[in-house]
Amino acid sequence: MTDAIGGGPRTLAEKIWSAHRVMTLESGADLIAIDRLLLHERTGGVALKSLEEAGRAVMQPSRVFATMDHIVDTSPGRTDRTLMPTGTDFIVSMRESARRHGITLFDIDDPRQGIVHVVSPEQGIILPGAILVCPDSHTCTQGAFGALVSTPG
Repeated sequence: MTDAIGGGPRTLAEKIWSAHRVMTLESGADLIAIDRLLLHERTGGVALKSLEEAGRAVMQPSRVFATMDHIVDTSPGRTDRTLMPTGTDFIVSMRESARRHGITLFDIDDPRQGIVHVVSPEQGIILPGAILVCPDSHTCTQGAFGALVSTPG
């Protein structure tokens, strides 16, 4: 398929990127719109705390989702207490930060809770043509749904 503006064939990634380009900066880098951001308890609370310390807020909380994904125990009757040292602090921090910022949280007792790469398609967070950012390798499945995925760092 050729570009509607002219030019040659484009990949799906190029089409999605182009549709999300807000502007090209003087440096030549593109500023793109991000559709969804997925956080988990291992790094999400830390990231949100960094925003707060910088005096910033989450611009569009309705596009940000968090799940308890890495540190929670898998045993029945689990709680915030985990086998991982300092794990409880990550869980509590993510929960408190999500509430402060109005972010949808799939908490430990939420029936929708699970690992990022399962939660996002199950809950319709990842959609074909979307750009999603998530802080780890659990994003690898998202591309199968026709989306672009980025892992910061």
